[in-house]
Amino acid sequence: MPISCPQCGAQMPDNSIFCPDCGRNVSGPAPVSDKAPALNDRLVGMLAYITFLPALVFLLIEPFKKNRFIRFHAFQSIFLTISALALWLALRALFFVFSLIPVIGHLLVLLFSMVFAVGLFILWILLLVKVLQGDKFRIPFVGALAERQADLV
Repeated sequence: MPISCPQCGAQMPDNSIFCPDCGRNVSGPAPVSDKAPALNDRLVGMLAYITFLPALVFLLIEPFKKNRFIRFHAFQSIFLTISALALWLALRALFFVFSLIPVIGHLLVLLFSMVFAVGLFILWILLLVKVLQGDKFRIPFVGALAERQADLV
């Protein structure tokens, strides 16, 4: 049974590697349907991580709110901001308890504060790099929520 070329539709013999009409290699794997996001989509996705305000704007403005790539990163930015604020509030309560211990408690508060701030900064840089590469890097828990929200159009 002859096969047809995916490029031009010409009929080809079963053992053909190249299409006799257009010359396309048909023996390799099928082309991937998901193409990399355009550069301006990646830049807009990166801007969503700067603060949560551009992310909110991108979810409301017409050309961006229909783009799934931008929607995912905007939602992930918003959910990351909310999660970081909630974690910061929980750490503040823990810091209050540790600050009651004279010297060691203050050092623990300083250590926890620096680990939290540096960890959040490294995650932010990682997200900026990944979105500029066109990747959809999912933060655990937050990424799953963003994925579900991005699917709702």
